[in-house]
Amino acid sequence: MNFNGGNSEKWLRVFTSIGCQYLDSCMHGAVVPLLTEVQWQQSSNATSETPKGTASFALAATFVSTGIVEVLFSPIAGLVADRWGLDIVLLFGLLCSTFKCLLYGLTPLTPLILLNNRCLQGVVSACTQTMAMARIRDIYDEASLECTIVTGVAMCKLSFNLFAALFVGELFRHLNNRVFLLFLSVEFILIVSVMLTFRTENFHKKEETKSDHGADDATRQVDQKTNRSVRWRAIFDVQVLIVALSFLVGALGHTALEPTLAVWVDYMFGDGTVSTAHILGLCGFSVLLSTACCTYVLGTLSHNLTWIFCFASLCTAGLPLVLVKFSSSLTVASIYLAVFFFGLQASRVILITMCSTIAVMRHPEAYSLVFSIVNLGWGAASLLGPLVAPFLFGSSCTVCVIGVACILTALLAFLLRNLDSKDGLNFMDCFSVKAFSDDGYQLIATNEDIPFTYEQKEFMIQTNNK
Repeated sequence: MNFNGGNSEKWLRVFTSIGCQYLDSCMHGAVVPLLTEVQWQQSSNATSETPKGTASFALAATFVSTGIVEVLFSPIAGLVADRWGLDIVLLFGLLCSTFKCLLYGLTPLTPLILLNNRCLQGVVSACTQTMAMARIRDIYDEASLECTIVTGVAMCKLSFNLFAALFVGELFRHLNNRVFLLFLSVEFILIVSVMLTFRTENFHKKEETKSDHGADDATRQVDQKTNRSVRWRAIFDVQVLIVALSFLVGALGHTALEPTLAVWVDYMFGDGTVSTAHILGLCGFSVLLSTACCTYVLGTLSHNLTWIFCFASLCTAGLPLVLVKFSSSLTVASIYLAVFFFGLQASRVILITMCSTIAVMRHPEAYSLVFSIVNLGWGAASLLGPLVAPFLFGSSCTVCVIGVACILTALLAFLLRNLDSKDGLNFMDCFSVKAFSDDGYQLIATNEDIPFTYEQKEFMIQTNNK
């Protein structure tokens, strides 16, 4: 069903997009406190190579599956969203999430079931994680205080990731796996809401579509041939790649902690399920506080100074990771992790805001693709984090290395200035931008407008007949 558009549809789209973000995070984090159950089932098969207090390689491999699937599906989701609209991608993600709830709630939590559900989680994250953010930003013509507040509320999803761990950890002792069936009602409400506002075209394409109706066939053919060039420029935009890399390094600490935190807490301080749930609950409040601070700062900070805030937040996320391994008590470890999530959430909010600015100002024709490229950083973190999880708190101090890498990545924030410029750094500028069409026309790309303006020059082809 399609509305004609209006204030009611606008806010319904905002609320459903935020709800999809929260649900994705809840389903992602709800299983974390329960990993001690799976870890216990695998303890008889553990090898001496796995350090004590860390996740087994088999358990970490189930989390790697999420990253693999998300990395594969993210570009596809972006291309589909640009072609048929963001709503169809979001709806597909919700249907996959519903199926995942049923699998978790109706089957025992075995390693095989966990593997299947983590694969489904990769599909859900690729379709809802940044696509929901793109759907929110698509509603607003330009950045405003209202847009900043809505973005901040949506990015509170990390707190729901942590609160879901607390919620499920407490109810698991009473309901066992059936606790996941409680999410089905939320799934149904979101699916119905998306259907009520379903569109096959994004709002930022409206003016472009209107102008296409008045164009002649020759101009339309030229535009079709330039779409591929526009997409490649979005992929090789230096600032987009830096934002994706910052997401990767910042989220790496989080994704590496997920499979091994409960096991490490149980080994160091005892009672892994309950203690981990309480730690993650504290971190959830830290995320809410961080989001409130970010929303206030972004509402008063100019675009030219946001890179300073990005630098500070990445450093704040990296330093606690260097120190958490040496925690003397559960309280000290909880404080370090709370500070880490404070900085991580701050960096995520500012980075997704930077991504929105670049997508709207520089790559409107590849709008969803820019968000999917940034989501590759998230997906790569889900892929690499579980691989290093078995060594996170071992003798190699991998958690400290991740913290140092996060601080070093903060230095790249210096290149994230002038995001609203239409002529940003691009690796495609290192190559020739000329291309020849099949009907005797030469396309010459210029940087005078965004995405590009193209001049058609007819040239004569002379052949020598012998």
